[in-house]
Order: sequence, then structure tokens, then C-alpha cells
Amino acid sequence: MTGQEREWTALGDRHEVNPKRLAGIEQRFEETYAYAVKSETHLWGVTLMHQATDATLDAFDGGPGAPLLDADTLLMAPAVGCYVCEQAYDPRLRRRKCTGEPRGGSRR
Repeated sequence: MTGQEREWTALGDRHEVNPKRLAGIEQRFEETYAYAVKSETHLWGVTLMHQATDATLDAFDGGPGAPLLDADTLLMAPAVGCYVCEQAYDPRLRRRKCTGEPRGGSRR
């Protein structure tokens, strides 16, 4: 089932992404990635694409306001795939071993 066929429901919650919440995120990713590679498990992730308006870019550049990324700025349905082997999510792959990196090289 693709994102186009699925109904997505917002929770109505707002979560501020600030430096405190982002602290350690890269380290956590590195640990999660290393575990996935070692254990031959998929590292499933969801990719969202939002439109970056001038107001959004101004906020990212340190201008007034916070960048607002919500359902109104989405450009396509969420996509799910494995970060390690780059295969799109399929329920049949969910419990299979990850085949590893598609190019044989290190991502990081």
C-alpha cells in the first residue's frame, strides 16, 4: 500500500524542534545505523518532502518566526524505505534480513 492509498491522520500536537531536543540526535543515529548493519536488520525511515517557501527559508536563516512544516506544506505522500539497502518498504521485507549497502561503500 502506498502513501497515496493510505489515509494520514494528524494528532493535532505541536512539537518544537529546538537545540535541546536535537542534542545527541547524530550520535543516536550513528548507534542505530551501526546496530542495523551489524544485526542485518532494516533501518526503516519515513521521508517527507515539504515546500520551502521564502518565509520558511527566512526562518531557517535565522529570520523572524519558526519554520512551519505541516500538512499544508507537504508536496508528496510520505515514503518509507530502508536507509541501509535503499529498498522501498514492503511488508514482505519487514522481517527479512537487510541485504546491506547497495553500493558496497560506507555512507558515513
